[in-house]
Amino acid sequence: TRIRGIVRVTGRRTTFLLTGEISNRDYEVTEIDQDSYRLRLDATRQVGSHFSVAMGGNFEHSTRQDGIDSDTYTVNIALIRELGRKSKVSLNLLHRDRATNVEGGDYTENRIGVALTTSFF
Repeated sequence: TRIRGIVRVTGRRTTFLLTGEISNRDYEVTEIDQDSYRLRLDATRQVGSHFSVAMGGNFEHSTRQDGIDSDTYTVNIALIRELGRKSKVSLNLLHRDRATNVEGGDYTENRIGVALTTSFF
């Protein structure tokens, strides 16, 4: 079961997107249910005729029926260059931090990526 709400505010050069989600998973095999909620804020700003910057932050809390809890924080930024009407390239930086009450379950992730996106339609 999932309930999601989205609010988008669009200006001339800037767009904000706020997403909230509450979910409940009922597993049939393990019989361990999981409840979680998530809140995400994204902002995109056009900084030139073919350049834009996208920034986002995410928080997710998860609780399982067997007592395992976790909190995950994610922050990302992307520099985007339009190559044409249907193509763009982006440089993406991401930082993720997860804390849990399970021994050895905590982790930190830093990621750099390059993406080429095109549409054929």
